[in-house]
Amino acid sequence: MKLWTSRIILLFLLFSVATPGLAVAPLPKKVFTAREKERILQPCKKVSADRRIRCEVRELKRAEAEWGKSNPTDAFAVYNWLDLGGQHLRDRLQQERADAFAEHWENTRKVYSAFEPTNDINTQRLPYVNPIRESRLDCMYVQHGRARARCFDIQIDVSQKMMRTPPR
Repeated sequence: MKLWTSRIILLFLLFSVATPGLAVAPLPKKVFTAREKERILQPCKKVSADRRIRCEVRELKRAEAEWGKSNPTDAFAVYNWLDLGGQHLRDRLQQERADAFAEHWENTRKVYSAFEPTNDINTQRLPYVNPIRESRLDCMYVQHGRARARCFDIQIDVSQKMMRTPPR
């Protein structure tokens, strides 16, 4: 029982001390112009006379409560902060991707002057390729027509024989 009372007293002390720190300064009371009042009280025109006073008080209270919430000077800042279209996210992602690409390019870039040719089975030219190309070029110098066609036929037969025999 003693524990409960001490907890209640401690809680009361905390709330009594914390209340002034949590208190928010009230917004200044808005004084509406005649034109603003006319627009605010528009819904009360259709109400009967005995309910009109309550309606006007209610609409004025509602307008006063809403007045402090939207301020045109910083409305854009609020919308910008909300980032409803995700523009800040897009900008951040684009910047992150550009940085990542620049880093990747720096690490993996290949320059022709730094190219070192390899000499393995995949890069070696087979021994019969050059003679085949030379013989085809020789056939191009033969007279156009039947003679050139025969030269190509002979060249094809020779090249097929060269390809069938294993390289030395």
